[in-house]
Amino acid sequence: MKRQLPIPALGRLLDHEDCPENLQELLAIEWDHPNCDSPEHLLRVSLRWH
Repeated sequence: MKRQLPIPALGRLLDHEDCPENLQELLAIEWDHPNCDSPEHLLRVSLRWH
């Protein structure tokens, strides 16, 4: 992947030495499903009512 020149507005703030060549090794996507089980303390309360 060829690096592009920095945006002129950034001027000296952008240093290409600080930028990684490849972002794929630095980023990851993770997901998890929510827990659908009732919390233990609510189960105890509901059993008292029945």
